[in-house]
Amino acid sequence: MTTTVTKPAALTVDETMSFLHSAPGKHLLRIRISGASEATTNEEYFRWHDGRWGQVGQHPPGREPGLSELIAANSWARLRAGVHCVIAPSASEIGPITNIAVAFPVPLVQRDDDVVDGTRPEGHPALARILRAQRTPNRIDVPGVAAVMTRLENLGPTRPSAVVNSGDVVTGIWRLAEPIHEVGAASFNFLTMISAKLGHRVALRLGGDCRFAAEPQHQTVELVGTKREDISPAHMVVATVLNEERVTLEQLERLAAGG
Repeated sequence: MTTTVTKPAALTVDETMSFLHSAPGKHLLRIRISGASEATTNEEYFRWHDGRWGQVGQHPPGREPGLSELIAANSWARLRAGVHCVIAPSASEIGPITNIAVAFPVPLVQRDDDVVDGTRPEGHPALARILRAQRTPNRIDVPGVAAVMTRLENLGPTRPSAVVNSGDVVTGIWRLAEPIHEVGAASFNFLTMISAKLGHRVALRLGGDCRFAAEPQHQTVELVGTKREDISPAHMVVATVLNEERVTLEQLERLAAGG
C-alpha cells in the first residue's frame, strides 16, 4: 500500500491510518468509541481491503462503512484509534509492532473569562455561577502545544514520522524500518516487550508520558477528523507528517541515550 502525502498539510483520517499502517495485511485497525462516560464504550474493527479501510461486520463486500462514515455516525462520541493493529478483535492481541508512540500531555489552562466583573449587571454572582456551568472551564494551552511540536521537529533525522495533535495531548509516532515481533505479547507479559522498554526510554528522554509509552497494548490516539467538544475552543484532531523516512531501532536507541 502506497500513501502519498503533501507536507505540511494535515492528513485526512484515511491518509493518517494508511501512513501509520502501510502494510496491515490481514491485521485489524481497532477503534474505541466512548460516550460521556467511559462505562459506555465499545470497539469497532477495520480491515484494509481494495484500497480502503472498511468496517468488519455484517456488510456486503465492497460496501463496508469506512472511517469517515464511522466519524459521521458517532459525532457525539470520542473516537480513538489503536496505535498498533491487532490480529483478532481484541485489544490485547496486537500484531507485529510497526510504530513506537510517545504521548506528550499538555495540561489545559484556566480560562481568562472565568472571573466575571461583579460591578456589571451580567456579573451578578448567581448568574456568574450559571454561566460558568455552561462553559468548558479550561482552555487549550496553545504555546504549550507549540513548544512540544518544536521540540519534536528539532530532533532532526530522528523526529517522529507523524504527530497527532488532540488539543491537550500531542502524540509523536515513529514508523519502524523493520517490525518488532514481540515474544512477550503472546504471553501477555508486556513488561518484557522490546517496544515497551524502548518507548519508555524515549519518553523519559523527551519528557513524554512514560506510562503511555510502556503499555503498547493500550496505546490509542484520538481519531483524526473528530472534534473535541470537551475542551475550549472546540478542537479538530489533526495529524501532520514530520518525517517520511522510517527509523531503525538503533536510531531510537541513540535518541533515548541522548545521541
